[in-house]
Formats: sequence, C-alpha cells, structure tokens
Amino acid sequence: PPKKKKGKIIAIVLVVLAVLLAATIALAALGSSVEDYQEPVENWAEAIEKDDVDMFYNTYLDLWSELGFTKSEVKDEFKTILDSFSEDVRDDLDCDDFKTSVEYGDIEKYDDGDIDDIMDILEAAGIDDVEIKEAYEIEATIQAEAEGKKWETDEYTFVVVKVDGKWSIYEIRGLPV
Repeated sequence: PPKKKKGKIIAIVLVVLAVLLAATIALAALGSSVEDYQEPVENWAEAIEKDDVDMFYNTYLDLWSELGFTKSEVKDEFKTILDSFSEDVRDDLDCDDFKTSVEYGDIEKYDDGDIDDIMDILEAAGIDDVEIKEAYEIEATIQAEAEGKKWETDEYTFVVVKVDGKWSIYEIRGLPV
C-alpha cells in the first residue's frame, strides 16, 4: 500500500508542475505583446531610460559610413540627442531614476510601393546594397514615470525596416531636435 500512495503523490506533483508550467508560458505569451518590428522603438525608449548611447545607436539602420560619417561622429550626435531627452525627463520628473514605456498609436505595414520609395531614396544617396524585406510606420509616444510623476513626448512616427533579418529604425518624424 505505501508504494501506491507514493505513486499517487508523484502523479499529483507532476500534474501540478505541468499546470504551473503551462500557466507560466501562457502569461509570458500575454506579457510579450510587442511585435518584432516594434523592438527598435522599445529599445530606443530604453536607451533614453538607461542613458545608453550604444543602445541608441544600435536601434538605427547602420548606413552611416555609406553616408560619409564615422561611427564616432554619429555617436557624438546621438549623445547630444540622448542627453537632451534624458535631461528633459529628469527635469520634469525631478529625479534621476525613471522607467520608460511606449504607447503605440496607428501602425501601418508598408506595401511594396512604399518599400520601393525608401529604396529609391537610399539609391539616390548612393546606397544600393541594402535590401529591405519589410517596413512599418509606427506612431508612438515615449512615456516615463517615476515616484508617481509622468512625462511623455509628442507623438513620433517611426519608420522601421527589416534588413538582413534585423529590424532597425530608418527614420523618425516629429522629433524636436
């Protein structure tokens, strides 16, 4: 008789573990509602939070050398932009430690004609070795919160493109800088 009890206990424990695992997976799927193409926007906001110029730089489509800029020049310019955002947030929230988030508005998947328009612009700039697979136009507001206080940007329009399997920011419209 003790072996039967032990077997039942093991079976119950295994069922409970299976249910917990399934619940964890379901919650993770619900919590990760950000699509792959939104990742550059999320990372852009996080770079402001972390004041991380490398992360900020890596959100963009890397065509700087083809346009005649060095990585150092671009990072210096990005540092100025990042400092401006970080300073605004810190001043408005009156604190140094804040958490950013992104509030999404309209999202439009670009059709082949829209992608061709981007490719034409790149080719006119002398960049003809980039193949854009997909693109989206994303309206978003960057928000920050700390100690019960809130801050947000105006709505920006991010154009993100997929090149070589990686999503990157091609353009941001509406920036104040």
